[in-house]
Amino acid sequence: MHRELIKKKITPVIEKRLREMKESGDNYVSPIDILQRYTELLHKDYTIDIDVVTDNMIISIFASVYNTSNSLTFCLHELVNNPQFLKEILEEQKQLYKSNEKSYYSTEQIARMEKLDSFIKETLRVNVNNVALQHKTLSSYFTFSNGYQVPKGRLVNIRLGEVHFDKELQSQTADEFNAFRYLKKNSPATRADNSFLTFGLGKHTCPGRHFAVNEIKVALHYLLLNYDIKKSTSEKIKPKIYGSFKFPSDEGLIFEKKSV
Repeated sequence: MHRELIKKKITPVIEKRLREMKESGDNYVSPIDILQRYTELLHKDYTIDIDVVTDNMIISIFASVYNTSNSLTFCLHELVNNPQFLKEILEEQKQLYKSNEKSYYSTEQIARMEKLDSFIKETLRVNVNNVALQHKTLSSYFTFSNGYQVPKGRLVNIRLGEVHFDKELQSQTADEFNAFRYLKKNSPATRADNSFLTFGLGKHTCPGRHFAVNEIKVALHYLLLNYDIKKSTSEKIKPKIYGSFKFPSDEGLIFEKKSV
């Protein structure tokens, strides 16, 4: 049912874009979204198999949900690993809840969760995959500042772990978890730059990062206000590492409902 709905919605959009691409040629201005990416990659002579595009869209939707839930789990683990930050983060949530007179929060109110935002960004910094963001050399070769050259067609990955733990980029405390590292620095969790590559960089920066971070904020806001969250053991919860990838631990957490 969901697959057919997605197919129904994207079909007229893709058909319209293919017509415009054919008519405009080199003057066509490509929309910057994932549907356009699939359209450009999968079409042949301006015809395309909509079923293939639909399947790719479903995979992308699954991946986005998977990544968001992983990030939320990392946040919960860092909360219990670093209880020294909990009091200030919780107080921020209480103040926002008290000041709200409606049954929902506006985006402006969610943006006021500054301490929680900094905590989320720090969680994403320290739990980044060690290697990711694969690129392909399209020119005849690419030359780095040190003179090293990468030939055309070579696949290159970025060592995100080294960037996120580099002391020149992150300060001398790069190896430590500091929930308020980004507080009052005009550096929200959604901002990608050369020192924070969780969401990529440039025009291919994750387009759903604002939605994902707000989802995580709202989920943590609810959980913090309604539950006391604890580790099931005294040991620090560490991520699982498979090759260059990091995944949340399978370690259980204890959620105790707060009294009204």
